[in-house]
Amino acid sequence: MDLEEVRVKLSRGALKDLEEYIRSAEVIGLGSGSTVKYLINELARRELHRGKIIVSTSVDTTLHALSLGLRNIADLGAVNYVDVYIDGADEVSSKLDLVKGRGGAFIGEKLVAARSRHRFYVVDYTKYTNSPYLLHAPIPVAVVSKAIPWILRELELNGLFKPVIRSGGGKLPPIVTDEGFPIIDLIHEKPINDADTLDRALKSIIGVVETGLFPNKLVSKVYVGYIDRVEIIEKKEPGIRRAVPT
Repeated sequence: MDLEEVRVKLSRGALKDLEEYIRSAEVIGLGSGSTVKYLINELARRELHRGKIIVSTSVDTTLHALSLGLRNIADLGAVNYVDVYIDGADEVSSKLDLVKGRGGAFIGEKLVAARSRHRFYVVDYTKYTNSPYLLHAPIPVAVVSKAIPWILRELELNGLFKPVIRSGGGKLPPIVTDEGFPIIDLIHEKPINDADTLDRALKSIIGVVETGLFPNKLVSKVYVGYIDRVEIIEKKEPGIRRAVPT
C-alpha cells in the first residue's frame, strides 16, 4: 500500500470518527496540504458539508473545495467562531505539538485553529515522531522583509538553528506566505521539547510575524494513518492510542 492509499484510508477513518462533531457543527474550518485534500474529497463524497459554513485557510484549499461543490465558503472575519477545524501537519510529536507550514499557509491555519472549539489533525505515519520531541521538520517563520538581515543574525547567534530563506531556486524569488511575508526555515539538529515556549520566544524577535509551531494547546486529537489501521491520539489522554475502524 502506497501513501496515497494510506491517506484515503485515513480520511475515511477520521471522518467516521468525526461524523458526530461535523453533523452538529455550523462552521467547519478546513486546513491546507496534500493529506487534507483527501479528507475534503471524502467530506464532499459523503455530502457532510451540506448546510455548513466553510472557512478555508488558503487559496489552494478554497479552489479545491469549490471544485468539489463546496460553495458556502466564508472568510474567517465573517464568522464569530469555528466549531470544528480539520488540518494536516508536517510533523507531530507524541505530546501533540505540531510543525506546519511547508505550503506557506500557516498564518491562516493558525488564525483559524486559535478560533476553533475543536481542532483535529490528520497525518500519515511518516509525519508522526512517536517521541515527545519534534525531531526533524524545519520550523517555518514568517517575517517582515526589511527585518530579514537582523532576524538571520539573531537566529544564527542563538546557535540552535540554521536559518535558511525559503527560495523558489535559481532566478525565482523567495517563497512567501499567502499573506505575502517571506519565510525563513529553521533547520535544527537538537530535539524540540517545548513548542509553546519556543513559539513565544521566536515571536518576541522584532520582525517575526508568525511561526509554524502549533503547540498542543491548539490540538484536540490527531489521527495517524498506517498501512493497516488509523490511530487516534488525544491530548486529554496522553500516551493512549486507539484504533478506529476504516
